[in-house]
Amino acid sequence: MKVNRTVLHAPIGLVTVALIYANTGLGVLFGAGFIAYEITQGGDPHLDIKSFLWGVGIAGVVWLILSEAV
Repeated sequence: MKVNRTVLHAPIGLVTVALIYANTGLGVLFGAGFIAYEITQGGDPHLDIKSFLWGVGIAGVVWLILSEAV
């Protein structure tokens, strides 16, 4: 079950970084909205937020590497 949640929420982190690259305000709003949704929905939001942050971290490292390559 936890693996499925990671697979489900990590791409949301990737999309958040892509949105921040395209439009900072939109990306921040999307990320904040996701966090707010997870906190208010109940259950175990820390597991979903953890996988979201893994996605953000992975995309951030890729963005950093690609920006240095140019």
